[in-house]
Amino acid sequence: MLPVHLQITAPDSVDAGSPFALTVTALDSNNQTDTGFSDTVHFTTTDKAGGVPGNYSFAFNGTGTQTFTNLAELHTAGTQKITVTDTTTLATGTAPVSVLPVHLQ
Repeated sequence: MLPVHLQITAPDSVDAGSPFALTVTALDSNNQTDTGFSDTVHFTTTDKAGGVPGNYSFAFNGTGTQTFTNLAELHTAGTQKITVTDTTTLATGTAPVSVLPVHLQ
């Protein structure tokens, strides 16, 4: 089954340079989790200095959802976006994240 869209869940805000978790869920046309989803997803971010998880295959997942713990890190203060794209259908999902600057003490 092919997802209608992907949902990416991320914190509303993070400290610059601090790793955080993301969750990706494949959703069908009824916005229900697509447990049969088996494609590969690719991550991108608007933060050129940031890092996101590498490609992930849902082939043996069987749940339609995956959490990536401490694999994302953004560095540029302001609102950044993280996008996940199904490499087969090009279905996408985007999450805005507010990156808080690091204050030196």
